[in-house]
Amino acid sequence: VECVPAKGAAPPCKGTIASAGSMRACFPRGLASMLPSGASRPSPPPPRSECFRDLTRTLQGGGTFIVGRQRLYPVRAAADRPGDVSPGACRAAFEALCRAVQDELVAQGVGLSAAGDMRRACVSAEQVDGRALRRLAHAVAVHICIGPGMQAAATSRLPPVLWQPLFAVCVGGGQVRVLTFAFVGEPVLGDRPDRKRTPLVLRLATGDLAAAARLATAGELGSPTTTVHLVVEPAAEEAQFILDHIVSLEDELFAAVGTGRWSAFLGGGAEYPQAPHQPSPAGWRAPRAGFPGRPRHVEFPGGIPGLGGL
Repeated sequence: VECVPAKGAAPPCKGTIASAGSMRACFPRGLASMLPSGASRPSPPPPRSECFRDLTRTLQGGGTFIVGRQRLYPVRAAADRPGDVSPGACRAAFEALCRAVQDELVAQGVGLSAAGDMRRACVSAEQVDGRALRRLAHAVAVHICIGPGMQAAATSRLPPVLWQPLFAVCVGGGQVRVLTFAFVGEPVLGDRPDRKRTPLVLRLATGDLAAAARLATAGELGSPTTTVHLVVEPAAEEAQFILDHIVSLEDELFAAVGTGRWSAFLGGGAEYPQAPHQPSPAGWRAPRAGFPGRPRHVEFPGGIPGLGGL
């Protein structure tokens, strides 16, 4: 694992929180009800199937969102009983993710060819190739888990615990990316796990997973790593929930998603290379690196794993 400081200065911290009205409409039961509890670093590193159990838990807990068309809304996965991570529940969660990505693509008038190419003027779901969609959704699912965040916390020499982790699947500008937000570090405030917060926020951003899926489909596997962009930044002032911090960034976030130009949101400087692989959970390990005073790049070893029965 190699951490490479990005060029350019660190992204500025927002001093105040923007109005949360545009976000709160999505959460009639309040923000706290949508947020999962704190997550601790697994030991030993989880097997491949744990990624899909993480996906299932996160969707059931309301911790995964789609961002597109100037909107943010949750992805839901029905479960017969809370905490069900049986193979059937994992399959249902993966299918829910597939449907959510497909619906957002179609809503934007974008289709998906068998080769994974995005095409404009799509008018129905029939113009989204099913196999290409599943490959893309699988590339997304690998990043909706706590492993990369745990490694990122270790990279920053912070306690390997993520509080209120939230995953945003960003669809727009011909790209699909996954962002991870969570409170990290110390001191920890809050009386319940779903209200725990700290003065610092971890922000991870993948490269364009649609491009990675296309390369995998074509057999052009290239580099054996995937690179994510890492920032540890001060939490927005008075942020009680991780969504409060995201609200403070919504203008920059919506602009990046809509245009496909991510340099400003990622903190300035050159964007990192788009690697064609996804992280293999068995390969996670904590590197030696200092606290990132500016954006960093973290490479995760491994290739796109199989669906593991999903």
